[in-house]
Amino acid sequence: MSRMTGKVAIITGASSGIGLATLQRFAQEGATVVAAARTQTRLDEALASALALGGSGLAVVADVSGEAGCQNLIDSTIAEYGHIG
Repeated sequence: MSRMTGKVAIITGASSGIGLATLQRFAQEGATVVAAARTQTRLDEALASALALGGSGLAVVADVSGEAGCQNLIDSTIAEYGHIG
């Protein structure tokens, strides 16, 4: 069993850089990942690359610079998986 199996992790900025690397590592470790970024196409590509390594997940387009975007991300995660963490 991987050390993140059973965990639900939200990764912001998931379409590039450190966010993408984190997304891929968490998925590889068995986490259910919720990838968040502002661009759907890049986000879908990032999630596909992560899920090819393991785990499962969801892509949510969200601008987390504001409260509404953060709340949407949290609500979408809880609606899909029932919890975060």
